[in-house]
Amino acid sequence: MLCTLKIKLMPTLEQFHALLETMKRFNQACNYISEIAFRSRTFSKTKIQRLWH
Repeated sequence: MLCTLKIKLMPTLEQFHALLETMKRFNQACNYISEIAFRSRTFSKTKIQRLWH
């Protein structure tokens, strides 16, 4: 059974900046992995995961 919950975050200013930094770093990591996958022409999730082990 799948349940979906919609919530509203109400962070403090400090928490907001920490969340924003986390999102930026996550995007950087995704872009890096995407570049590696594209260069190696590896588009399977499993094969991409194997590149990192």
